[in-house]
Order: sequence, then C-alpha cells, then structure tokens
Amino acid sequence: MKRHICDPFLRGKRLLALIFVTISVISSISGTAVPAMASFTGDEAFSDISWDFIMKDSLAYPRSGGIQAFCVTDEYLIIIENTAKTETIPDVVSAYYRYDHDAAGNPVEQYSLAKRVENFDYEHANGMTWNPNTDEILVAPYFNNGQKSRGCVFVMNPHTLEYVETRKILPGHLIRAIDYDPGADRYAVLATKGSKKKLVIMDSRFKVIETHAAPDNSPGTYYQDICLRGDYILTPPCTIGMGIGDFVNIHSLSRDSKLFTVPLDISLGKNERIEGEAICETEPGIFLMAVNLFKKDNSRELRIYRSTVPYYFTISVSIANGSATLASERVLRGEDYTIGYEPYPGFQLTSILVDGKSVDYEAFADNYTFSNIQEDHTININYTAPGSGQAAPAAPIPTGSVEQVLSERPQKASDTDAATITPNPDALITADSAAARAADEMPAVIDALLTIGEAADMLVHDPGALLLRLAEGASSAVRRAATGLLQARIPFILLGTGVIFCFVYISHVRTERKRRHNAALRKRRFLQAKIAEAEQELIETEMSLSYLI
Repeated sequence: MKRHICDPFLRGKRLLALIFVTISVISSISGTAVPAMASFTGDEAFSDISWDFIMKDSLAYPRSGGIQAFCVTDEYLIIIENTAKTETIPDVVSAYYRYDHDAAGNPVEQYSLAKRVENFDYEHANGMTWNPNTDEILVAPYFNNGQKSRGCVFVMNPHTLEYVETRKILPGHLIRAIDYDPGADRYAVLATKGSKKKLVIMDSRFKVIETHAAPDNSPGTYYQDICLRGDYILTPPCTIGMGIGDFVNIHSLSRDSKLFTVPLDISLGKNERIEGEAICETEPGIFLMAVNLFKKDNSRELRIYRSTVPYYFTISVSIANGSATLASERVLRGEDYTIGYEPYPGFQLTSILVDGKSVDYEAFADNYTFSNIQEDHTININYTAPGSGQAAPAAPIPTGSVEQVLSERPQKASDTDAATITPNPDALITADSAAARAADEMPAVIDALLTIGEAADMLVHDPGALLLRLAEGASSAVRRAATGLLQARIPFILLGTGVIFCFVYISHVRTERKRRHNAALRKRRFLQAKIAEAEQELIETEMSLSYLI
C-alpha cells in the first residue's frame, strides 16, 4: 500500500536522504587542492652532473691519514680524517666555516679552518650525517674494532666536535654508511650482516621502516658513502686501485634500480688521482663531494667540489579582496618570477608580506618580482576597503545549476598554462539570501525525492544504493538547493547537529513504528486464534450433523 507523505517515518528518511545528498554535493565541489612541492626536475636532473672546485686543505697526517667522512651543519663543513685502524690513535675532526661569518655574526674567511679536534677513534669512520632536529652528528664506523660497536653509530657534538656517546641502532650489523633525509625525517643506513648487504630505511627514532637490497655499487668494490634525498640515492663507489677513475651512482629508492653512473669530471694535474669519499647535500639540489687527492709523491690532500642540479621551487601566493596572475606554481632554480595583482573594485592595497616580512607595498603597487630563485617563497597581498577593512560586498545569487555556478568560479592556474585568477561578482552571495533560496527550494526537493521509488526501504536495507540513485535521479531543484547551502557557507557544525537530530528523530519514529507493528502482530495472532476456534467448532458441528444423519 502506498504511504502518504504525512507518514513521519517516511518524512524523516527523506530529510536524512536530503542531508546525505547535500553533503555529497558539498564534498564533491569543495575539495582542498594540494600545493605542489619543491622537488628535483626528474631523473634527467642527475644525468650529467658536473663538479666545481670550492676549497682545499692539507691533511693533519698527509702520509698516513685519509678523508673518510663528511657532513655539513648550519655552521661548518665537517671532515673526519681517519688516521689509523688501531683504537689507540684518535681520528682528526676538522670544521671549516660554511659562510663568511661565524655563528655570532663575526666576519671570517669562508671555508677557512675553524677548529680541529683529536680525542676519539671513530674506527674507519666511513660516513656521517647531521640531524638538524636533534642537533647531533652520527658517524658510521664501517669496520668494527671488536664487538662493542657492532650495530652502533658514534654521536658527536656538532659545535665542539667532541665525542658524545655510542648508540646501538641495528644490533648484529656492521654500519657501513648513514645519512639523514630532513625532508622525510628518516635515516638511510647501509649495513652488512654476515655476507648480506642491505639498505635500511629508519625513522628518526631508529625504528626500521623498510629494507631494500643494497644499491648497485658497480663500477667499484663497495660504497664510500650514501646520500638519500626524496626518491634519489647518491653513492660514490670505491674504485681506488682499479685504474678506471671515480664515479657517482644515482639510484631510485622506489624502483630499486640504478639510474645513472656519472664520472667525477674533475681536472687533475699530472700523476694525480682522486678518491671520491663522501657526499652530502647542503641546500636543496646542491651537493658537496669530499675527495682525497693523491699527489705524485703519494701524499694526500683534502679537496671539496660542488654540484648544482636542476631543481623546482614553489611560489605560494595568497591575496585578500583582489586577483593575481599565476603562470606556474613551480619555478626552476635561478629563474626570475613576477606576480601581478589588482584589487576588486572599491578596495586598495594596504600590505604585502614576502616570506613573512613586510615590504614597501607602495613600491610594488602592481607586481612583485622574485629574482634568481634559490628557495621556496611566499607572498601575501592584502587589499581592504577604505576605512573599513571589510570583505567585498555581496551580489545577487546567480541562477542556474551547480554546474553553471562552478563554471563561473575562478579556475586555478595549472603548472604549464598561464591564467588570470579573476572573481565573478555574480557569484558573490550573502548567507541570508542563500539560506532563503535553499528554503524556497525545499518543496521542490521533497517532490523530487518522492519520485524516487522505494527510497525509504532502500535507506534501511541498502543506503549506498540509495545515495547512488539519489545522485542520478535528483532534479535540478535538488542541485540548486545544495548550491544554495554551499554558497551560504553554513557552518558544518550546524549541519552535523542537524544530522544528529535526524538520526535521533528517525530512531524515535522507528521505535514507534515497531511498537505499532508489534501491537498489530498481537492483534493478528488473536484474530487467528479466534478463527481457529471457529473453524474447530464448525468441524465439530459438521461431525455432529453427520452422526445424526
């Protein structure tokens, strides 16, 4: 039997279905865009790496010592010179000024020696890394002088260069090399257990995240160091004594494969040879390589070289009460990038923040240019109404469907296509008028929902199918009502309260319906019992009559 519209149970379910439709529409058209992230330009960024000389220095022990480990902090370039394989001889730790000023701001000669410490044997010291979050340096031993340091790294103070402690991170393994990836807050550890070599990815607390096969070290006999950045692993293989020159291998972590083997193209004097020992990243896409230079008298010298690979940086723009022209969210290192902007009618420029700092907005009334970009940037442009600082005035609600309204909204510029972000004044509405529009649409919405078959039963037995059916069958009135609710920007807390109320109301109605159903069932069973008694009396009467005849 067809239910009447006044049935409270059916009305409750239709109201709930309307809320589901509204939430679905809002969710589908108000998603948050994920901004592009700074990154390498792709595999090709590493296909042809070149190296530029930046500094050199004599070793503390030029005949017996050799550069083994290298890292960069916010103050220094730090080198470990391994002096011997015996525990009785400490290694040499040298710090060179990274900039032309020290930590206190005093002027110094860039790359000059700041301090040198000899107080601890870091064993072979095959690699080290600096964690800026914990402000500590971790040194990988490589060869262990006994079992006491197996599975351990040595911790060093990055300011005093003093040994701090020995920390066990991977029991039972020899730690060959270590690197910290600040972008992902994780460590990459090259380790060996028995004859098995592997790459272990660990979180900042040294909990194993994943394990991979060790990167391909050919050409070479083993790995000198490791540098993990994003998906890319850079390792200099050990080719000393092979007579084939030195190289850098570039691997993909996600693909577990080697992408390139790039020679260390470094100019050498006659009878000189090199050994690329350690590599680290100083800034996004800028790598430094520490090299042992073997002179013709077989003494050694420290050389440091730099390579800059193509890298994308992001420009983040926010603007209040105006529009901005955007050509791309990512900009190649070294390029210039200009942002153009203008206010909505009736508004004026009142402030500009570049990387969080205020600039003279009168000097940049129409545009701002970032020159020679070497890092991510942000710019915040603020227009306000004279004397009020209020948002742009509302305009009448546009007519048409959700699709039409969406097509009139400003579109976000892509990474490749230039576009101008401009507002559509007709798309600006007030909360009161939008809410009123939604209320006016409600009868049409209810009528539209009534045309959808067994919606109430489907809501109980198969709500997923009901939502699909509502999405397919709802009339334009439903979509306009949803648009009105969206444009009104009704707080989701009110919408949530309404949903909770509907669930409570429907629960009450269902309880009442069940009570009525049970009462009707009891009445039915009573009548069935009476009918059975009457049937039994009729049978007995028929038998009596049959006996008399």
